[in-house]
Amino acid sequence: MTSNPMVGRVQTSGIERRGRLAARNRKGITLVELMVVVAIIAVISSILLANYSHAKASSEWTASEANMKQIATALELYNGDNQAYPAGNAAAVDATLFGGNGNNYFNATTNSPGPSGGAYTYTQHAAAGNQAASYTILDPADYDEIVNLPQANATGVGTGKNCSPTNLCHHLGYLSTTGLYAY
Repeated sequence: MTSNPMVGRVQTSGIERRGRLAARNRKGITLVELMVVVAIIAVISSILLANYSHAKASSEWTASEANMKQIATALELYNGDNQAYPAGNAAAVDATLFGGNGNNYFNATTNSPGPSGGAYTYTQHAAAGNQAASYTILDPADYDEIVNLPQANATGVGTGKNCSPTNLCHHLGYLSTTGLYAY
């Protein structure tokens, strides 16, 4: 008597057996799946990094505008009390410009928040003819790739160039007669 080896066993189709074998042998992810995940992470991080750098530059620019307006206010207060602006030609803006420590106008040393930092500079312009005395404050920082400037069409003093999306401005100044400008 010969015995049948299939007696007592459940018959399964070839497709079912291959599916179970494939599921049992698959223990991780493939190299292609890993590469796709890494590529997605790289794209997302590059987008975030670009947005961060633009936001940082814009916030530094805005902080510099606020600093320059504060310096201009101190200069106008000084002028109101003394009937003249402080003397100075490319002088650093600090308490010394206003008469030393303890003055009523400006007691801090304010440096530019821009990438290259440094002290703001002040130049007094004497009255000439029918023009009153004025002054210029300059930010020494070089701001990179600022396209949407608040004064995008303002002409920089002595530079002769206009700011526009195709001709980017990298510096900020303040002229007492016109206010903030980019150059």
